[in-house]
Amino acid sequence: MATSRRPLSRQISQFGALALALQLFLNSGCQPATDPSPTFSASTTPAATGSPAAVATPLSYEEILQRYQASVKPSENGWSELSAFLKGTAEEAPTEMENAAELDLDIPADATAFDDKVLPLLRSAFTKTAFTGAPKLLSGQDPINPHYRDLRALCDLLTKRADQLWASDKKEQALELVELPLSLAHSLQSRPETVSVNDFSSKYAAVALATIADWASTNTLVQPQLDTLSSILAKYRPDYDHMALSISVDFASLENSIDNQEIRTGILGLGLSKPEEIKQWKEQLRSLRGEAQKLYDLTPIDAKAFNDAVLKLAPPIQGIVVDYPNIAAMQKRSHASYLATELALTLEKHRLAKGKESLTSEQTFERTFASDAVARQVAQALLEVRPGPTPSQFTIAGRSGMFTLVSPDPNVIFYQR
Repeated sequence: MATSRRPLSRQISQFGALALALQLFLNSGCQPATDPSPTFSASTTPAATGSPAAVATPLSYEEILQRYQASVKPSENGWSELSAFLKGTAEEAPTEMENAAELDLDIPADATAFDDKVLPLLRSAFTKTAFTGAPKLLSGQDPINPHYRDLRALCDLLTKRADQLWASDKKEQALELVELPLSLAHSLQSRPETVSVNDFSSKYAAVALATIADWASTNTLVQPQLDTLSSILAKYRPDYDHMALSISVDFASLENSIDNQEIRTGILGLGLSKPEEIKQWKEQLRSLRGEAQKLYDLTPIDAKAFNDAVLKLAPPIQGIVVDYPNIAAMQKRSHASYLATELALTLEKHRLAKGKESLTSEQTFERTFASDAVARQVAQALLEVRPGPTPSQFTIAGRSGMFTLVSPDPNVIFYQR
């Protein structure tokens, strides 16, 4: 039996709370560090697929800052359209977001209110080229930080409304709504993200992925709709290079924050530190960065080397380094879930075509990622396709050991028929 949407949603989201708790203080903004520029690299090692793919591009410290703080035109910035909705304009009155959160879409009047008052704004804000301006790369300075859960709530409302439209046979409208969380994730990923923000943006996409998986598993998709959804997913497919870069953004944020006295004392809790201490801490963080970057290799994560390296840091800064092995595993799992949904749609199309033979694993990867060799290699490293005895039976699972840090079950199933 196919994986249903509600269990899949719970399965995906149960790991988000850890990242939130660990990473809220590491977000956003930009102030150049004063010492020489370290070079960041995000090399990866593919799993049993032949020659390595260039799944990450090394960036210098300056390049990270330049990309992170690049200015965005207000007309291309979704946050500039949505911020008043989320934050409100008066201290006493409830925000429009609070009003939206009270909507019960099972009540026809509330569904109409959502369609008339909320949906037009989301259509505009979630489809912008970017979703933020030029925040400073400093811990605790992300202006969107208090509202990431609000964005998740809006994605939940979108997919529930899409479900309702789908059930009432308004398929085109449903497809439009289910695309919006994917577009939001893509907009957020238009610039480098910290690991926590990448976890947030991936979870927005996951809400839509779960809905799509539900439609596929309940046999309500026909061939043209499967083709449309495959095209939508390919359009917004996340880049593994972008995800691997997030660890470098975090370390750049830490260096900037240590250099900034207000952030160093008020956010990181490092007190009135001596210049020689600050210099030592930054040197130690640079040495740790190499171990952190290895967590994004396309291999199962071994946390021991990283954890041992953390213990060698000066005690004051051990506490500002979060549990990156677990966070990297969560990021990989979210990324794998996206690619697994694309593979599932390919197999569903083959099933509907009533082919006489099952697609082989290799054929499934080739058909799904025909125009994206890097995505195919990443998918093959993270996932395996297990054909069943008939074309209507198959399983898409995580490769052995890849997600053990975040899943008690070594056999992680993303989709099954």
